[in-house]
Amino acid sequence: MTAASPAVSAQPAPPGRTGPQAARAYTAAVHCSTTELTSAINTGNSRIAATIQLAPNCTYNYTAAAGPASALPQITGRITLVGRTNTKIIRDPSATDQFRVVDVALGATFQATNVSFEGGDVDGDGGGIRNNGTTYLTLTNIRNNTATGDGGGLMNGTGASALVSSNSLISGNSGFSGGGVANYGNVRIATTRITGNTSPQDGGGGVYTSESGNTTISSSRIDSNFAEFAGGGVLNYGVTALYGVVIENNQNSATEGFPGGGVYNVIFNIPKPGVVISSGTTIRANIPDNCYPPGTIRGCAP
Repeated sequence: MTAASPAVSAQPAPPGRTGPQAARAYTAAVHCSTTELTSAINTGNSRIAATIQLAPNCTYNYTAAAGPASALPQITGRITLVGRTNTKIIRDPSATDQFRVVDVALGATFQATNVSFEGGDVDGDGGGIRNNGTTYLTLTNIRNNTATGDGGGLMNGTGASALVSSNSLISGNSGFSGGGVANYGNVRIATTRITGNTSPQDGGGGVYTSESGNTTISSSRIDSNFAEFAGGGVLNYGVTALYGVVIENNQNSATEGFPGGGVYNVIFNIPKPGVVISSGTTIRANIPDNCYPPGTIRGCAP
């Protein structure tokens, strides 16, 4: 690992980090080595902030967890990963243990640009990324991750905040509720495609918003997702706002016969009815229908 000279920051060190090094920002460029990447994140967690440059055309291939049930060490500080062409961080398919790719702790901040997070397989929530802090993802792929709990691709916890934007892709993930994304906090998704995700036992093949969740999706596409229960594309219990979104070719299980193949908004049997706000959105060609309850969501095709 080659590290640039650390830039001195005038800001105080975060709580729990003491000494002169803790008050310095950290910058490192790592080779295509999981050992180097793990070391860089551990060092970055101990500093006020860290920017880690990743190698191009590199797959950081984790055969064992470096953190508690995560490929990378748990993100506890302010970590920024900057990828380049074809940079991936994956759980090796041959790994014998189950673990997610990234785990962001309460109070931590994680940023990633131009990185693909793939192959997580966890007994719990968040197969690709579990976020309990603040996460920003740009030009980022979350692909082919699996969780027995919620959020096969991305799990955003209660009180947590996440932004996914700038031509990102969430695809091929599987989770109990929210095959692609499960949100219990605040999530913003912009110019992103959510496709080919599944909820094989519950609902929200593409996106699931819980009672405590607030999800805003703009200028994005949600297509070809599947749910066994309601909401092949989107299942909402909280608040979901759709601005300029195309939701099409999503499906609920034909054998179960639940409605809302595109969007299912839960307005019954909970203390606070779900709210779906829709403007400039097209919801069409979903199976068995586009929206439920019918006539309540703007943009639904007949």
